[in-house]
Amino acid sequence: MIQAGYILISKLKTPRVFIVLSAVLLSVLYGLFAYFVMAFPVSHYLTWGPVIFFCGLAILLLIGFEVKKRKSRSTSDIETEEETLKGLLSSLLKSASHKPIYLLLGNKKSGKTSLLTSSHAIKPIDQKNTLQTDYFVWHESEKAIYIKPAPRLIYQDTSNTDQTLWKAFLEKIVSVKPRKPFAGCLYVVDLN
Repeated sequence: MIQAGYILISKLKTPRVFIVLSAVLLSVLYGLFAYFVMAFPVSHYLTWGPVIFFCGLAILLLIGFEVKKRKSRSTSDIETEEETLKGLLSSLLKSASHKPIYLLLGNKKSGKTSLLTSSHAIKPIDQKNTLQTDYFVWHESEKAIYIKPAPRLIYQDTSNTDQTLWKAFLEKIVSVKPRKPFAGCLYVVDLN
C-alpha cells in the first residue's frame, strides 16, 4: 500500500498525470458540491456540464502533450541519424580524400554492384574496402570511390527523415571536397 502511494506521488511529478488527476478531482468535487450543497433543484446542465468540460479539457491537454512529445522525439531521432551519417562519411572521406567519388544510382536490382565488378572497376582484392551501412554502400578501389546510396535516401518514400539525411549526405561530401565533390554519376538502367 505504501509503495503504491509512493508510485502515485512520483507519477504526479509529470505534468500529464497531474493535469488529468486535477481535472478528474475538480469534476468530482463539483459534482459533489452540486449534489449536496445546493439545496434547490438544479438542472442537469449545471451539474454535468462542468464535469464534462473539465474531462474534455484534460483530454485535449493530454493530446497536446502527446503531440509535443512525439515531435521532440522525432527531431532528436533525426539529429542522431544525421550525426551518425556524417560521422561515417567523415572518417571514410578523410582516409580517401585524394580519390574521385562516383555516385551510383539506379533502381533496386538493376545491377549497380555487378557493373562495378564485371567492368573491373572494383577488383576482387578491393572487396575488403567495401563497407555497407544503413545509409550507403561504400566501394573503394585503388583509383576511385563508388558510393551507392540506400534506396530510402534516393526515393524518400518513408518520411522527412530520409530527405534530411539525403541533404546531410550531400552537404558532408561537398564540405570535404568543395571544388569537385563528385567526379561523376553512374545511373544504371536494367534493360530486361
